[in-house]
Amino acid sequence: MAVQRALVHHSTGQTDRPDQPHPHFHHAPPQGRPPPHPLQAELEAGPLVHGWTEDQRWTLARVAELIDRLFGYRYTPRGVSYLLHRLGWSPQVPAHRAVERDE
Repeated sequence: MAVQRALVHHSTGQTDRPDQPHPHFHHAPPQGRPPPHPLQAELEAGPLVHGWTEDQRWTLARVAELIDRLFGYRYTPRGVSYLLHRLGWSPQVPAHRAVERDE
């Protein structure tokens, strides 16, 4: 009895023999947009909801602490920055205006 093997493409699950699907590869292609990241909703709720009452700004340190509280993962500020960028968030610097301006 000869053992027949099929080659499997890892991203699609297609075999080199289309009449026989690979028995150990059950992959359905993604449909539509991926579900939102759980952190996204928490960030949109704002810092006040999570106990920061001083101001309504997310800082990298605050987001790192939130991730640790919610998911048990510790991130560096740089790691938080990369994660936020992948989620579509961008840094915003508040506009500071001089009290006495020469106009």
